Amino acid sequence: MSLLSYFSIQMKTLYQSLLLSLFLFGQLYAQNLIQGTVSDAKTNELLPFANVYINNTTKGVQTDDKGNFMLNNPPLGTVQLVVSYLGYNPFQQTLIVEANKPLSLTVRLVPVANMLTDVEVKAKRDKEWERNLKIFKREFLGELSNANKSEIMNAWAIDFQGSNGELQATAQRPVEVENKALGYKLYINLLDFRTSVRGYRYLANTRFEELIPKDEKEKKRWLNNRRETFKGSSRQFFKSLYHNTLDKDGYTVYRMEARADWTSTNVWQPSKPYQKGINLVTNSAQLLKDALPNQKALVSELPFEVSESRRFVTVGSQNVLNANPVTRMRLLRATMVSPDGLLSDPNAVEMIGYWGNERVADLLPNDYFIENQTGTVVEVMPEIKGQKVYLHTNKAAYTTQEKIWYSAYITETGSNHLWKEPQPLYVQLYDKDGFLVKTETIFTQAGRGAGYFAMPDGLTNGVYRLRAFTKLSLNNPAQVFEKPLSIVNPRKPVGIVSVNENYSQLPKDSLQLVLKTSQDKYAPREKITLNLSVFLSEKAMKGSFSVSVVDADKVQKGNENFGILSYLATDKPLKNKVD
Repeated sequence: MSLLSYFSIQMKTLYQSLLLSLFLFGQLYAQNLIQGTVSDAKTNELLPFANVYINNTTKGVQTDDKGNFMLNNPPLGTVQLVVSYLGYNPFQQTLIVEANKPLSLTVRLVPVANMLTDVEVKAKRDKEWERNLKIFKREFLGELSNANKSEIMNAWAIDFQGSNGELQATAQRPVEVENKALGYKLYINLLDFRTSVRGYRYLANTRFEELIPKDEKEKKRWLNNRRETFKGSSRQFFKSLYHNTLDKDGYTVYRMEARADWTSTNVWQPSKPYQKGINLVTNSAQLLKDALPNQKALVSELPFEVSESRRFVTVGSQNVLNANPVTRMRLLRATMVSPDGLLSDPNAVEMIGYWGNERVADLLPNDYFIENQTGTVVEVMPEIKGQKVYLHTNKAAYTTQEKIWYSAYITETGSNHLWKEPQPLYVQLYDKDGFLVKTETIFTQAGRGAGYFAMPDGLTNGVYRLRAFTKLSLNNPAQVFEKPLSIVNPRKPVGIVSVNENYSQLPKDSLQLVLKTSQDKYAPREKITLNLSVFLSEKAMKGSFSVSVVDADKVQKGNENFGILSYLATDKPLKNKVD
């Protein structure tokens, strides 16, 4: 049995340590900050990797391996903080964020009773479920143009109930939607969904993640689609209403008369009896009144209609072909309107007509736009940097009696610097037939982590694949790490299983590593002192390294002919980019 030892050597200068201290100090005393812990309400066990986010935004973090979170620079004002974790009911709390007043929370999540496994859930799917899914997709994603490029990634997680023409949907885990029209992935905690001939009800918590565009062309397409989606949204109308720019922005608004029926008159009918001068809304003060700083109350006892003069749309389900969009609205209860057109209670306004067809595929995060001091709208698409993962294993070949030790690196694509933010890393082992054998999750700090696999006893001989990825790297298959490993079961000897996979050669001007021991021979259990020197073009360098020690007489030799430098060099020549 091989004698294995595995350790990491991390070299930091005083300057690097000082920078790290200043970084942590800056986080701790950030002007706007929500921090706290997340735990199990029954056992008090801290929950690592829980999602903590501001509802309907891209603003979120994950708890660390001790269940702590720190959400820097949340938007000021009233926000909804959501905490979700698989197997637990989501937590939601309304908070008022003020400058220079950090908030601290202790979140205790309640486990979901009788949560089914993925296999149990999928086993329940039948023809009736498939029919209900088609109805759900139509109502959930919508029928406007973005719906054609949106996909529910885990539809199997959705359950349906219903009778007498009503369909209700529930899910024990977030519904994942990839919107390839707008460039977002949505994680939706479905709180209430039902549809019938009488209408549609949707209530959820939503976390947005930016997708990584494959090229500049796709990025421009997403930006253009987001801009057009916003222009055609009800949020744009409420923004225009807040700033009293209805006529300038091409909106015509009429109050309905008291005797006018809400549903009997066709919304798309070209002329209606209440469309006359005395019912025309010419000033936002006819529908809004000042309430709170940067918020106005929507007030209208009568329903009103909004038509747009600058666009033409087609809505198949309403037999509308190339017509100006028209929407009828009525206020069900009090709600506030923000300068960005956001409603404090989106369900307080009922809509039929064009905006009544807005669905999940047309959602933009609340933090999509900002306004500068001149009031000019500035489009914001965060610069999303890719991640690439590398695992340094202590060997390329193993017996089933050994552990697979690894040291993990997460780097930023392009620059190849270590990733600064802490996050989970998912490590998997697949057999030669592609079946998952083992999976582990480790928590990384400053782009570094370490762990091991204890292999099951019954593995057969063969070449296995070690796979590692972060959630961000999954957006690009080329950024998911894979490495072949030879595994032999001593109880089923067949000789040495060869591993042979070619990677690019080391780049020019690569690092030279010199490893020296304090003496040539050592007694068992005697302390070994190592001295590691690193040079680039004869210039001494500093950095973070991992070293593995194996018994050379007992190890099965694999044909590993690549390392982190050659692996990352497939993206860009490295030189001194790995810190």
